Amino acid sequence: MYKNENEFNSAWDTLIECGIATADELTLACHLVGRHKALDAVVDSRLGYRSYDQWIECEFSTLK
Repeated sequence: MYKNENEFNSAWDTLIECGIATADELTLACHLVGRHKALDAVVDSRLGYRSYDQWIECEFSTLK
């Protein structure tokens, strides 16, 4: 879950920049499942990870 607005916005931007979803798709997901669940739902349906945080941890941990 996102602790604040900045974390949510950063996750939103990352999903768009990585080509996971468009802004329109994320907006639709927010309307369908609620803002607090939307980004995780998109990551789950598109990538198979249970959450945005799990995706970041698994895919980007090798970059550290």
